[in-house]
Amino acid sequence: MTRLLGILAVLLALVGPVDAQGLRHVFRTAPALVGLPGLAASGPYQNAADMILEQAIRNLPLYPAASSAYTFRWDETQGSLVRADDTVSAWPYTERGQTLGEGLLNIGVTWGYFDVDNVNGHDIGHDPFPVSVCCGSKIRYQALTDLLYTVTTFNITYGLLDDLDLNIAIPIVTLDMDMDVTRQDLARGPIRRATADQNAGNISDMLLRAKYRLFETSGDLGSAVGAGGVRVRLPSGNARQGLGTGYGEIGPYVALTTSLAGGWLDSDWDAGVDAGIGNLRWSSAHYSWELDFHAPRGEDWWSRLALMTSVLGRSEFTSLRQATSISGPHVTPAGRFSEPYLGLDASRNTYIDATFGVRVDVWQSVAVSLGVFKALNSVGVRPDGWSPVATIEGTF
Repeated sequence: MTRLLGILAVLLALVGPVDAQGLRHVFRTAPALVGLPGLAASGPYQNAADMILEQAIRNLPLYPAASSAYTFRWDETQGSLVRADDTVSAWPYTERGQTLGEGLLNIGVTWGYFDVDNVNGHDIGHDPFPVSVCCGSKIRYQALTDLLYTVTTFNITYGLLDDLDLNIAIPIVTLDMDMDVTRQDLARGPIRRATADQNAGNISDMLLRAKYRLFETSGDLGSAVGAGGVRVRLPSGNARQGLGTGYGEIGPYVALTTSLAGGWLDSDWDAGVDAGIGNLRWSSAHYSWELDFHAPRGEDWWSRLALMTSVLGRSEFTSLRQATSISGPHVTPAGRFSEPYLGLDASRNTYIDATFGVRVDVWQSVAVSLGVFKALNSVGVRPDGWSPVATIEGTF
């Protein structure tokens, strides 16, 4: 435990101060760059800008699973860690049923690069209808925005007991925001254009987890391990810089691992509820399924490899914001109506993502994993295209 506290102190000391001017403020006041200060000061417009930044950071895969790549136990006769079974942990975001082992410490670093420029299938900031700011005006306003996130998460798990693990995940996030803001008052009139660049970097929302192994069985067809736990998302990220959601979450989860086909095939499931602290509107359910293919333990080189794929899901209980709170006057083909700004949709969303990767046992208890992350459906604010992810971890 002393080792764990020492590592946390070093990580927190390395984090630098945030910039004085908030990235969120720049995003909120973009209309003023093209002569629309009234729109920039509008509460619904600013709420829409806030919602984009909240969804963007919330939908990123910030937290790898609180599990080691392999299950180890200390062997007194050999005086070293030994593999306890043939299973390979889910990678990188699905929880497994196995626990680490009493007194063992697992340290991992996960890296990812995500280009977030999509909301509901179109560019962030693409408003489908002209806005009306005064006296029957019809202004074609766009604030096309690209959010580039680089995420480095330090993931630390300590085996308090053979059946009980404690974990903390500390994501360090950098965000580069590029904006192209335009205004056109007449259909064939001149276009007024402005650009804005802003960046930020610091700790994002941290995650605390506790996992307890509930059962372990084996038979002719294979083995199964089940666990249950609780996780708490701390609002440690600065929401003014687009690095956090600004709210916390807490809830239970369960995890199940099965090993089939003589140790060649492992499957992992996890599911849980994340209840918004202080406002249940922020609540959601998460769930995932992972499948990995690998050879049983052996001396051959291919026994060190595992091929993995997973499907990740999250379903909101209700919308993050009421439609009226992010909407204002727009000119549609059917007339003037209140529509969401910046192309947002206030509906409740379900997000489905996938990962594909390979894990390599490089030396003793150290493993390296490489892969990609892909959003499978176009709802909410999401990364576009294929995002590279990588992990290195070791058990000590």
